[in-house]
Amino acid sequence: MARITTLFSLLIVLLLSSCDEGDMKKRMLTSNGKSGEVVVVMPKGMWEGKLGDTVRHTLESYCIGLPQAEAQFDIGHYDPSEFTDAVSYHRNLVMFEFENKHYPAKVQIQKDGYAFNQLLIRVLAQDESEAIAAFAKSASEIKRKINEKERERLIDLHLDKGAPATAKTIADKYNIQLSLPEGSSISEDRGNFLWIQRDRMKYVNGTAHDVDQGIFIYFYPYTNDSTFSLEYLLKVRDSVCKQNVPGPIDGSYMSTERDPSFYPVAEEISLNGKYAMLIRGLFRTENYYYGGPFISISTYDEARQRIVTIDCYTHAPKFSKREYIRELEAVCYSLSFPAAK
Repeated sequence: MARITTLFSLLIVLLLSSCDEGDMKKRMLTSNGKSGEVVVVMPKGMWEGKLGDTVRHTLESYCIGLPQAEAQFDIGHYDPSEFTDAVSYHRNLVMFEFENKHYPAKVQIQKDGYAFNQLLIRVLAQDESEAIAAFAKSASEIKRKINEKERERLIDLHLDKGAPATAKTIADKYNIQLSLPEGSSISEDRGNFLWIQRDRMKYVNGTAHDVDQGIFIYFYPYTNDSTFSLEYLLKVRDSVCKQNVPGPIDGSYMSTERDPSFYPVAEEISLNGKYAMLIRGLFRTENYYYGGPFISISTYDEARQRIVTIDCYTHAPKFSKREYIRELEAVCYSLSFPAAK
């Protein structure tokens, strides 16, 4: 595997501000690396054998809801002899440690292990076979923790360097609080439907290409428990998009891709302690060729007796979509409601 080049940049920022978390007051170095990167530390021979295969099979499994096959994470590998300070500061670090005292084998998940805002995962075992069994047993939890930490970092980034003016407008008018990425602005406000757009230019081989990200916010009365079924939420989505999201030519509009190979997938989640339904899938443009991935979260705002949906999409035909959707997933998970007066 190619090594992650960001580790050689060494542009590490000192955490100079004081923290309230005990040892954090001691100027910890801030973790580095790009979103979605994971560094694995294990002996080279094991990396090239069954243990390495197990790790790659887990961390490079494909993302759900993207139009092309994309690995969940970008992996870099280092032998323990190469474990320098630069490696130890990476944002997501998975370390395999082999000592006779590690019995039974176990997986430890720690925050701020070697650096501030770092996720450190230690697999402690006596030999390779025990490490394989321990990692495989915790594979789902490991992926979940990495994704949660990446999402947390993005929410914090959006709060710090995002679009606070746009977020405040939405909070003040609709009692919906979101952490929005930089450059987000309201392009449509129709009372019960808002369209927030974030359009950027990215370059490939010196040629500029559009990267479009959009966030729909819509809300409607709660009727019964079937409101949170996948089919009902997709029915509402298609109705809202047909009415409010026209395509570039007459008669075109956004809809949901329902081909069996790309049918949307729903997942029940907890959102700030509240029940919510998360959906991943693809959108299409009727009578036109635009399409791409979307992610949405729907939950019940009890104080105002309404269902609120945050529905986000990206259209970036020249680029990988994983990190664009990860940014939008952070927007969805940032949803909260101020207390009713």
